[in-house]
Amino acid sequence: MKTIYYTLFFILFVSSCGTKKSNINSNQINLCETIFQNYYVGSSKKSIRLIKNYEDYKSIFLGFRAKKIPYVDFNKSNVLVINMGENKTTGFIVEASKLIEDNGKIILIFKEIYQPKENAIANKSYRPISIFKINSKKEIIIK
Repeated sequence: MKTIYYTLFFILFVSSCGTKKSNINSNQINLCETIFQNYYVGSSKKSIRLIKNYEDYKSIFLGFRAKKIPYVDFNKSNVLVINMGENKTTGFIVEASKLIEDNGKIILIFKEIYQPKENAIANKSYRPISIFKINSKKEIIIK
């Protein structure tokens, strides 16, 4: 009998959970995909880098000893690497919040998503990195 109650509770709980609303519509999601995000393996200096070839892309992942490198077709796509520099207070990552395609250009607007302070580790150095696949060869403007 308990299992029936738990099962019903679980079904009600799952069905009542809403989906996260995004500012990016479905066409825009296909233009920008998050390949990798991490709080600790980025560079200690802030940088934004557009990668247009496999060798540079591969060197990024080998730099933090990744076991698998996600596939990217560089004939159709570019890769954007955002290192947010070193932060000793709390970790955060960067997420694409808005994407505008205008006059042959792609404008990407990013926002920082901070880790809750209660999850932060004392005396830990955070070096967040976010890697995005841009499914277009158009000029990219970052804001």
